[in-house]
Amino acid sequence: MKISRILDVIMVALFAGMLSANIAQVIFRYFLNSSLFWSEELSIMMMIVMVFMASPVLIRDSEHITIDIFNSKSASIKIMDIIQYIITTIILLIFSYLIYKYMLSAISRDTKTAALRAPMWIPIGAMLAGMLLSALFAVRNLYRTLVDLKDRRQGNG
Repeated sequence: MKISRILDVIMVALFAGMLSANIAQVIFRYFLNSSLFWSEELSIMMMIVMVFMASPVLIRDSEHITIDIFNSKSASIKIMDIIQYIITTIILLIFSYLIYKYMLSAISRDTKTAALRAPMWIPIGAMLAGMLLSALFAVRNLYRTLVDLKDRRQGNG
């Protein structure tokens, strides 16, 4: 899936950018006796974007924290997965709507960050993108689980 590859590249680029900004800050502060006023805020913004881009990756790979109650090969775990994906999708879509409203508020007030003077809708937009992509991958996982359950029932029947 092309979206998956783009998310992976974004995550690597953000981590490299965050690492570079921190290294530059250390070099400027301790070797050149001059502090970069923007590096900390840039690192924080990259971390925010990275966290919200990691959520869809974790849902895509089914790597979120789970509690195993049933044997993972049983049909009951598939039913629990279906319920989990439905609830997860609903919650993600509700959060997406709320973040969208918050982003519109930040745009209308022209809110900017303190050091970079970057528009606040950028990290808020990353939150929205992360929630929507997470919902997309949750729906994809739901579909795959339903198909797998159907194939199991047809194979056993």
